Amino acid sequence: MKNIITSMLLTAIIAVAANSAEPIIIKVWPGGAPISNGSTADKPASGGQAWYFEPILTVYPAENPNGLAILGCPGGGYYMLSNNHECKMFHEFYNSIGITFACIDYRMPGGHKEVPLSDVQEAMRIMKAHAEEWKFDKLGIMGASAGGHVASTAATHYTDDITKPDFQILF
Repeated sequence: MKNIITSMLLTAIIAVAANSAEPIIIKVWPGGAPISNGSTADKPASGGQAWYFEPILTVYPAENPNGLAILGCPGGGYYMLSNNHECKMFHEFYNSIGITFACIDYRMPGGHKEVPLSDVQEAMRIMKAHAEEWKFDKLGIMGASAGGHVASTAATHYTDDITKPDFQILF
């Protein structure tokens, strides 16, 4: 019986994964970010890893959208991004229930606390600009660990209705 249940569960997961469309990859600041974290290829933004990168928004539109979308913020203690197990792996589940899911690879603060928040707020603007195309009318924010801090900050320190999430999920 245990093998049958395990087999059914694996079949369902494979079916969901097989139906997943290719993600949409968007540069958050294609013309360059307005706020720098001071990072260069030689100097880490914070912690021991060099995190000189452009913030990227990875969007997984739902095949059968229900009007909801979530922007996920991975954790990593502000010295790295745990973007696979704390963000991107959620897309299959959310897509399977009609929710468009996106993950923001935000920049490390490097002593500039406004940097991750500015990346997340710009990702909210991008998501809302595509709301009609991706068929959602409510956008929430989700985060785990340090990403939960960024998400809660975005939910309470929004600058306008475009950067204000409709709901939040914090881990």
